[in-house]
Amino acid sequence: MRKFRCSSLSRCVVLAVAVLLGGVARADTINIFDVSGQTEGECPGGQAGPCKFSGMLTLDVTSGTVTGASISLMPPGLSLDQLTRSSARPATSDWSIIVNNDPKQAYVYMYFPTTKTPASLIGFDGSNTVSGYFAIAPSDFVISGGVITPSGTISPAPEPTTWILSAATLAYVLLRTRRNRSGAEKKKEARPCA
Repeated sequence: MRKFRCSSLSRCVVLAVAVLLGGVARADTINIFDVSGQTEGECPGGQAGPCKFSGMLTLDVTSGTVTGASISLMPPGLSLDQLTRSSARPATSDWSIIVNNDPKQAYVYMYFPTTKTPASLIGFDGSNTVSGYFAIAPSDFVISGGVITPSGTISPAPEPTTWILSAATLAYVLLRTRRNRSGAEKKKEARPCA
């Protein structure tokens, strides 16, 4: 029975394929969106309205999660940066979030349509209207003319498991190549001269 031996070229091809398959990265895409608009009527504290708001949402559009939020309402100079809820809005294709401030004196409840994947942030690309309200005791201030627009992307990095898998694949292939070489050298030494 004849044994099949791989050539050096085929080993290189196997090595390249193993490293490429082991190194397939699954990195999430993080997008930054600007949020802005105004409220209807007067501002908190009885100031003449409308009040303007602006801020930023950071979304992982691969897994469909909100990773950060920061919204400011002017006047009165209120800053909201603690994300307390992010979920699909019941019986709609909208997504809703609640962001409050540190002593939880106020919060903003906002929602926006998700047209690419209804009621999900997967693949969300922005350029949508924002609705909702600011709740500042004892009143609510309705959002009108709110928009969410794309601002930028944070470059994804491969997950640690991807690096471990790549390193393990490379180590295995190198070890197998080394064993095959040392086995071939021993066989050459053991052959009698003819």
